[in-house]
Amino acid sequence: MYDKIYGKKFKQLREEKRSSLETTSRGITSKSSLYYWEKGMGDMSFSKVIKMLERLHIRPEEFLANSLNAYLDISDISTAYLENNYDVLRSLAKKYLTISRKNPTSRRELIRAAIACHHLMAATGENLFSSQDLEKLEELLSQIDEWYYEDVYNFGNTLSLLPSNRIYGLTKLLIKKLSQNQQKAYDQWQHSAWNTCLNAVFTLFYRKFAKVKKLVTELDTINMGYSFTFEKVRLKFAHEVMLYIQTGDETRMQQVFFPCLDYLGIGQLAADLKKSFKRIKKIYSKKVI
Repeated sequence: MYDKIYGKKFKQLREEKRSSLETTSRGITSKSSLYYWEKGMGDMSFSKVIKMLERLHIRPEEFLANSLNAYLDISDISTAYLENNYDVLRSLAKKYLTISRKNPTSRRELIRAAIACHHLMAATGENLFSSQDLEKLEELLSQIDEWYYEDVYNFGNTLSLLPSNRIYGLTKLLIKKLSQNQQKAYDQWQHSAWNTCLNAVFTLFYRKFAKVKKLVTELDTINMGYSFTFEKVRLKFAHEVMLYIQTGDETRMQQVFFPCLDYLGIGQLAADLKKSFKRIKKIYSKKVI
């Protein structure tokens, strides 16, 4: 983790906890290594950062999410998307694409532009990403090895721009990592990984149903903890959608699944899934697989 924003954010949190460089780094890394990393002049492994955050009693997701958002500066994108302001979202996508193309070696500018275009495409179906932009994004994502929080974040927030085969391949790799890390990873990483895998599944519902079945089968083999209620509901929804696509019968969905969600009082999730199902019906209503 070399980018200056991470070290700077860590220093801010460390000082808020009134923990010295020596106390924070003891037994994990050297005092000088921590000093130079906080100054943006050195590198620090992800595993060491997590250990120091745990020592400071700071949730890793608080540090990572805040650092990523600050690093990418995407609050305007998020606001436009959540407020359904598609004209602003389109303008932002064009703006950040222009900046990225003027800075072809900047990873940050590419990811920010891709996130803006991903949200625009998810909301309107409009794709402003060129083949050259896509080639650079795919090259960046192909370098993922350990699937750190940043990797999951980048993939999950750009996947609608990717071709189906790339989504499928990366999701399989993430599922493998998720399966291996069931007892090791902190909850927020697992939540992010699960939701990214499920977002990939729902994206592929609109493209290649055969690949959806393979991914869902693999996800079924992973044991989710008690805190993964929403993820369990989304996975169950995937199963119900698969049943609908294969039979053309939406009775279970309308008379059992959605009423259960309403009964449980998870209104926003229920509304999102109902909206997704309407989109899926438009694609599959005239054919049964």
